[in-house]
Amino acid sequence: MSCPDSPPHHAPLNWIDISASVPDIQQCLDQIGASLLNPLPIVFLYPKADFRALAKATQHLLAAQAVLARDLCKKHSRAEFATMFDIPAPAARFIDWDALVNPDERIVRFDFLRGTTGPKIVEFNVFCGVGGPDLQSTFASVLPRFDAHPFNQSPFVALADHYAVQVERYNITRLVLLDWEEHKSRGYPNFDILQEFLHARMPDIEIVTHTEKTYPRDWLQPDQGCGTLVHRVFTLGDLKGDLTFLEQLQESNARLTNGFEAEICMNKHWLGLLCDPDNHVLFNPEQIAAIKDFLPDTYALSPHNLDSALADKDRLVFKWNSSYGGEGIYIGHEWATDELAERLASDGITGFSVQEIVPILDEYAPVETFGEPLPMSAVFGLYSYAGKISGLLTRASVKTAIVNAASGSKVSWGYVRN
Repeated sequence: MSCPDSPPHHAPLNWIDISASVPDIQQCLDQIGASLLNPLPIVFLYPKADFRALAKATQHLLAAQAVLARDLCKKHSRAEFATMFDIPAPAARFIDWDALVNPDERIVRFDFLRGTTGPKIVEFNVFCGVGGPDLQSTFASVLPRFDAHPFNQSPFVALADHYAVQVERYNITRLVLLDWEEHKSRGYPNFDILQEFLHARMPDIEIVTHTEKTYPRDWLQPDQGCGTLVHRVFTLGDLKGDLTFLEQLQESNARLTNGFEAEICMNKHWLGLLCDPDNHVLFNPEQIAAIKDFLPDTYALSPHNLDSALADKDRLVFKWNSSYGGEGIYIGHEWATDELAERLASDGITGFSVQEIVPILDEYAPVETFGEPLPMSAVFGLYSYAGKISGLLTRASVKTAIVNAASGSKVSWGYVRN
């Protein structure tokens, strides 16, 4: 069953009911330890022309971010730059400054909403361990007919290609998929699906999984990490200030697939910087058009604009710059002015970005297996792995405007269609 065809941007997406396959999908998720993920009984079908336009815009946005990063690097010391994007001084040694200003090998998921005037990108999740790609394989196992189009491939195909290039470039003989014990326990997928893609692409490379607790101590000795590439799926915040293990990893000469330049690049402060007209002199016309067409108006919160932001709060969302997973987000109209002002001051006013609320199109589809269609809020994720585009992660909820797996939203994988 699916909803009728509708004009793009003005009506819900078409969808296919896969209620009968949900038990199989849930079994696949259970097998990879993904207890946090609850599957939707539908898959959305996204128009190819719209997806292609969005994909093109993402590359202009990455290029604009890199241009701005290079400009900021000229104006500020590395210490100042790290502080600007919430990287503590002891952690700055793990920033790859060359990678920071090079968008060509960026690993990113762009989260976007289907707004009433077209799609709007609300977050850049720049991180090799960004979530969601496992769902493509899970849903493809029951929907194989959608696999043919390149946009519908797993993002792990592009990640494996990217790592194959690094393996050759840096004479890598071992690839370590590294999690953090506390992060591992939260119910996210394990490495099984990723390992399958990596082994298929690089059959002669040793590929192993570890946490900071199981990583062999011998490999952490000086120079014993030469030839080792480390793919991390934990963030700076997961370390809770303890950098001891990363220091040992660095001293062993192992190579991280991304350092804390990833945390810098996905800091929400970038959206305000990109939207700031004073910075547009740095960008070409295509980059400016992508910013104006695909980013909601965003700016940095400060003591100087706090009163005006609070007065306009009902059309704004306040986002903590270095937060993940829906934390540190305050939707203005859900808060009394005094309470919101107190919360912002308590957290630190200058740590927030202010973004206009995107008027979104409700998607109408079943939330429960074999259920009736209901209006739902949906967030979609487009992946760009070293310039190769795929998608489409879907998270949806009928209960909350903050849509993510941790808040109880359901997940699916969308497919690009003609």
